[in-house]
Amino acid sequence: MTIKGPFFGEARWIWCKYNRNKVERRVNALYRRSYFRRVFNVPEDGDTYLTVYVSADSQYILYLNGEMVSRGPAKGDIKHQFYEEVHLDSFLHPGKNVLAAMVVSYSPVWASYGGDGAPCSIMTATSAFVLDGTLMRKGSQEEIERIYTDRRWKAMPDSAYQEIIDLTNSNITGMCEELDGIDYPWGWTNIDYDDSNWEYAADLGIAVRPETDNIDHNLPYCLIPRMIPPLEETLESFVDVYQANGVECSNVLKLIADEGSLTIPPGTSISFVVDAGKLTTGYPMISLHGGEGSSIKLTYSESWYINGKKVPIHIPQNGHIVGYYDRYICASGKQYYEPFHWRTFRYILVEIETGQQELVINRFSYRFTGYPYKELASFESSDNQYTKIWDMAWRTVKLCSHETYEDCPYYEQMQYAGDTQTVILYSGYVSGDWRLARQAIKLFDWSRGQDGLVQSRYPSRVPQFIPSWSLLWVLMVRDYWWHSGDEETTRSCLDGIKANLEWFSRFQNADGMLEDLPYWKIVDWVEEWQGGCPPGAQGGISSIINLQYSTALQAAADLFEHFRFPEEAAVYRRRASRINAYVNRYCWSENGGMYYDRPRGPEASELGNAWAILSEAASPERMKKVAQRILSGDSLAKATLYGRFYVFRAMRRADEYKKAEKLFDWWHSIAQTDLTTLPEEPRLTRSYCHAWSATPLYEFLAEILGIKSAAPGFSEVLIEPEMLNLLWAKGSIPTPYGDVSVNWKRYDNQFEISVSLPSGVSGKIKLPDGSCQHVAPGNKTVIYTFHCEINATDEPREKYL
Repeated sequence: MTIKGPFFGEARWIWCKYNRNKVERRVNALYRRSYFRRVFNVPEDGDTYLTVYVSADSQYILYLNGEMVSRGPAKGDIKHQFYEEVHLDSFLHPGKNVLAAMVVSYSPVWASYGGDGAPCSIMTATSAFVLDGTLMRKGSQEEIERIYTDRRWKAMPDSAYQEIIDLTNSNITGMCEELDGIDYPWGWTNIDYDDSNWEYAADLGIAVRPETDNIDHNLPYCLIPRMIPPLEETLESFVDVYQANGVECSNVLKLIADEGSLTIPPGTSISFVVDAGKLTTGYPMISLHGGEGSSIKLTYSESWYINGKKVPIHIPQNGHIVGYYDRYICASGKQYYEPFHWRTFRYILVEIETGQQELVINRFSYRFTGYPYKELASFESSDNQYTKIWDMAWRTVKLCSHETYEDCPYYEQMQYAGDTQTVILYSGYVSGDWRLARQAIKLFDWSRGQDGLVQSRYPSRVPQFIPSWSLLWVLMVRDYWWHSGDEETTRSCLDGIKANLEWFSRFQNADGMLEDLPYWKIVDWVEEWQGGCPPGAQGGISSIINLQYSTALQAAADLFEHFRFPEEAAVYRRRASRINAYVNRYCWSENGGMYYDRPRGPEASELGNAWAILSEAASPERMKKVAQRILSGDSLAKATLYGRFYVFRAMRRADEYKKAEKLFDWWHSIAQTDLTTLPEEPRLTRSYCHAWSATPLYEFLAEILGIKSAAPGFSEVLIEPEMLNLLWAKGSIPTPYGDVSVNWKRYDNQFEISVSLPSGVSGKIKLPDGSCQHVAPGNKTVIYTFHCEINATDEPREKYL
């Protein structure tokens, strides 16, 4: 027979039949959960293989013979419903086998910022599960058994879970859970479980891929292969215990060290706080025995709180824990609990109340999960604090990367275009892995509605539009192409770029300026700006957003020229030129040596002046004046940790990066706290893990080491190091062709640099005097004599926070 691949007309979307006479849903069971089973036989010779393809609305966990083999799907948007390919050969054994899946559906509950809704980042249409697979004979095309989802699968609705409504902890990650172990169907994933009282599944309709979408079907899903690898899952241990009440701290320490169990007598209340030693994302795991009716509550926190306010210091003696929480109600006998979805925490407050039975906890640990990055880049320098900033920044990126990029793992878990435009550079430079970036670019392209505007965050059940960040998507595509060299994906986005930019053209006035834009005009959380919106944005003209538009038009022109669409490129350049001319005429202050944030001012900011440079509105002479004004720190509204990425880029464009060391001030100060990740903004008022703040990763690698792509995909490189206040720096980055390494140092009046390029890659070194030398594949060392003052210092850093 011909093997056509998955989802070509036979697998069905299924769900359970809700029989109210057999199961009563719990009062607060707002989501829908269902269990599925399918028993099949493997021949005694065992010479078989099985690959299944699986997806669900909204999330699933798949088991084979009691072993978890997959969880997913990756976040898509219904018309691009991702499915996983799971190879199960090693889990099969002769005789009876069972595939089992638990599926949770968020479709009955709308996403909410109040903390009592469904996850906003998981798009949903209805409750549904699908799997396609055929047990095959190895070395042949012999089909042994079809195992795709249909009415032969057994199904049972859940009655053990309910959602925790907690309005005090606002987030849009979805509600936490309470699991009643007494009602839970223990052993349901095992072969010998008795499912005779389960009903057969309900058939919802045929499952299709784009190639089979011409088949008449009544569900909106169009299945496509997962674009990213499975998430990493690594077993880790808590490192310390604090604030033990009703229990000896030493006994809890033995528990988390896996050196003993913890026994809690009947009718007892205890509590303690465990510390992971660093902020993390993962699944807390508890193995226990007995204690029927006992309650275990787990409260997750990024940090300690004092008087209800979170603080960036480790103060277990005086602090308390605030956060969202899960609760498990114990059954009898041997049990295991972990939440269905991963959680974000450094600290977990554990509160246990036992009933009439003794409770024994045998193990308490957690399993880290995140996108499977490899830290392939390296960076060292004469400033030891840069090492700590590197570690904090890279951990921040890791914790903000799962099925998509995320602004933060504790609160939204949303992929925002403004954040992602910078974070794809941080993750790509360090890991050399651009797959998550490619998926992000495609998702934002898919987010466009009929008017063409890219949504500000996606996937998202609640549509949101931020004009500034729709423009940054264009820069994201350009940056991705330039660093990955992926021509196919980039070309596929050209129509989306064109439609996105045309939306903006509808709001150009007679002078070519964007005016009275709709939606939320946030650019950055600048302290002086209301709601993050720059002056002039609300009902007028914002020079900053117009300059971002100009920059996006020029980036689009570069792409359209590369792909041989010169007419579109010319149109975009003319539009950008008109904007730049207007800004120079009505927003420039000769006396102030700066650009105003709106025509004729009077407000001015670091970001407004940075975008004047990046858009090339500023002449070379004005670039110098603007850069000096920014670096003076005088009177300009300051960009936040996120916005400083663009300020750094402006310093480079103005050839003033050598003076930019002071722009690291906030990171130096944050490194003196007890945080292990970088916060959302320097005032430390909310999220303590925000990937858009990981700017130093790019600065260390692309600027201090000076490694830049000089042609798409690093097929050529430019080495342009910046010394700042350092005596030496060394490191490397991964590229599609291999590692590029740089090692430079200065002593007396000499600057020495060694460069190593992979085979097939050439480039040039730009030396401190501006002269250039060619670099061929292999190794090259240049010693350059020049006059300079070495300002490196080991004096204690001033605290800026």
